[in-house]
Parts: sequence; C-alpha cells; structure tokens
Amino acid sequence: QEIISKFLFDGRVYDRKYFAEKMKRSRQQKKIQREKLRQKVIQYRSSGIQTEPANLSGMADLLIAIDGLTKGVKPNIPLPTEDGFDLHRYEIHIQAQIGDFEINLRDIPPLHENKRKDLIWRFIAVIFLAHAGVVDIRQDGLDIKVTRNETYGKGQTVPGDIEETDGFKRPVGRIET
Repeated sequence: QEIISKFLFDGRVYDRKYFAEKMKRSRQQKKIQREKLRQKVIQYRSSGIQTEPANLSGMADLLIAIDGLTKGVKPNIPLPTEDGFDLHRYEIHIQAQIGDFEINLRDIPPLHENKRKDLIWRFIAVIFLAHAGVVDIRQDGLDIKVTRNETYGKGQTVPGDIEETDGFKRPVGRIET
C-alpha cells in the first residue's frame, strides 16, 4: 500500500502489521544472541571437580590445635544442662556474659556438664556471632578473646526530639498522605 505524502519519504506505512514484523525480527535476533552466549558459556565452563573425603589423620596440626583449645578447661559453676547443641541458647548466653571489656572464651561459664564439648559449642556460637557482627574476636596465643562489637545495634542518634531536627511534627520514616 503506497501513500503519497510530503511528510512520509519512503512510502512505508507504520501500522499494526509493520510493528508486528519489527517485534518478530527483534525477538528472533535476541533469541539468536542468547543462544550464541549460551554456547560461549558452555565452551568456557570448567569440568566438574572430583573431591576426596577428608582424611583427618593427615591433618595432625589441626587436631593438635583443636586439642590444645579444649584441654585444661577450668571447672565453673554448673548450670542446668541439656543434651544436644542449641546455637540460639549459646548465642544468648554468650551475649549475656560479655560486657564492655574483652573476655576469654574459656572464662564464659559452661552450659553443659561436658566441659570439652561445651567449649567447642561456645566456640561455634562465637564464630556465628562474629559473622553476624554481634561480637569481635581475636586470638591471643591459645586464647580466644571476645568483645561486644561497638557498632552492633546502634543507630544514628538525633539530638533532642524528632520535631527539633526540621521543625515538623510527624512520624519518622512514613509518608503522610
């Protein structure tokens, strides 16, 4: 169909059929590009890794280090014990024991009657707390020192009342309609 117009130079009509054809071509090109990219990714993909089971007898230094950490635990006041490891319980207990000053992991009272197992569980809980940013840990020889993270849970402080900051009285963080 040819339309004569002084504004339409090549005589094309931009109707539904024209746009449908352009969209079809665009989708085909994108599909071809995706397939080329997929083939390229497959080409550069590494082969599967074959792992062997861990041989603890070959890691004598690790076993000695873990042994040194858990031997010679000082007896503390026995607390009610419970069978099995409860990470949340240990995290709460450790957070209750640490103050503003550094504390040795061994000085935190045990929750389990088996001192060695309890120290291992406290160590695991401290690692999780450190990963979450609740506590800071550092190693001092064979000792693990634990401190409360200074910035954990502290928000921005605004002096005075909220209204004093900009002069408007409204709930913080909400949009009024």
